[in-house]
Amino acid sequence: MTSMWSSPERRTEHCAGCDAERTFEQPTCPDGHDERPEFLCMTCGGTLLFATATA
Repeated sequence: MTSMWSSPERRTEHCAGCDAERTFEQPTCPDGHDERPEFLCMTCGGTLLFATATA
């Protein structure tokens, strides 16, 4: 995994669907939440999910 961050809402990662490094963007939440755990591949629409556990 590369983890190149160009902004908090955009990052470059390996996409399993494209089998290549691709740009992923974090979509805005239709319900108005500040943060969403998923990032979408801008080429194929594949999803990366980043979540944190809370106790």
